[in-house]
Amino acid sequence: MSEIDLLTLARSTTENQISLFTQVITITFAMIVGIYYFLHQARTAMKVFAYAAYLVESKAPEGPWFEVAVIHHTDCGSTLLADDELRHGFAQRIGADERTLTDTAVLDPERTVRTDVDRVLWAQEIPADVRVSGHVYDVSTGLVTTVVDAKSRK
Repeated sequence: MSEIDLLTLARSTTENQISLFTQVITITFAMIVGIYYFLHQARTAMKVFAYAAYLVESKAPEGPWFEVAVIHHTDCGSTLLADDELRHGFAQRIGADERTLTDTAVLDPERTVRTDVDRVLWAQEIPADVRVSGHVYDVSTGLVTTVVDAKSRK
């Protein structure tokens, strides 16, 4: 879908469609955030959130606003990036800065969720009305624990 297609779609959406979109966005973006954060340090995900917020502001200014749920999980494969040899080889393969990859390793999901919630919450491109929460999914038990209750800057 091109940018022009997205703009045409945005102009033609109704308030009800925006409302439904905001209800679904959290589930859809939970996985996308993880992927984009790992690969692009959240820049693209922030742009997607900013776009979704702009749609709400433009088409349904009274809301409802959506919630961005930041979800990390236990036993994350990114913990392997704490291994010097593996991280060095991967950095060389993808042309990344090895120091950046060091910071990407999720050794303590509760800590990194709190950090990422703050990143989204205080990003300038994200409106103050957007609520952000943080959760950890335990892959061995299947339980999701809320680490940061939903809050906004407003």
